[in-house]
Amino acid sequence: MKNKSKRLQNKGFTLTELLVGAALAGVVIAFLGYGLVALLGQDRNTQSNGERSVEIDRALGYLSGDIRETKSISLPTGYTISGSGCEIRTPVLYLKNPDNSNTIYYIRDISACTGSEWYKPNVLHRVGPPGTSPADPPTSFSSSLGNVLLDGLQDPIGGFSCTTGTQTGTKGFYACIESPRSVTVHIFGRGSKGETMPVQSTRVAVRGR
Repeated sequence: MKNKSKRLQNKGFTLTELLVGAALAGVVIAFLGYGLVALLGQDRNTQSNGERSVEIDRALGYLSGDIRETKSISLPTGYTISGSGCEIRTPVLYLKNPDNSNTIYYIRDISACTGSEWYKPNVLHRVGPPGTSPADPPTSFSSSLGNVLLDGLQDPIGGFSCTTGTQTGTKGFYACIESPRSVTVHIFGRGSKGETMPVQSTRVAVRGR
């Protein structure tokens, strides 16, 4: 009697097929991993810029309150600020308070400084009452006087120009003075990738007398 049993065919994979499959799987995994890393990085950048935007909003809110309570707004003519040799200090806004004391806002460019605790390249400072000693800043004072309102300011590509009013400001902070009692403030922040963020602005009218 003939043996009618059939030899079972080998239905497994060859070594070549396994190697090709492993290579393809590696490519897919690498692609997915790259996409995941890019997505996570984009999410971190978005979150960081969102936090920066909130900080700028807070600074604008504080500045708006300061302006509302003042008596008049003007250019910071005649003020000079001393400080570290690596800094560039520029007065950008002058407020005359109801008690005739003065408040000065100025920009401190720290892009050339090393070891700074503040986010480069530019920092917005406020000097004036309350919290400043002397309360009424003299026409010449040190950059150690006053408080930091906001860091990480940066100029937009192409600069900035007011459409109305008298322009004052530099390096990411600009004020368009429409009258001694009305001003529009514009702030440009530096993003997490070094880009200039969209401008954030507010228009403020003086209430003090």
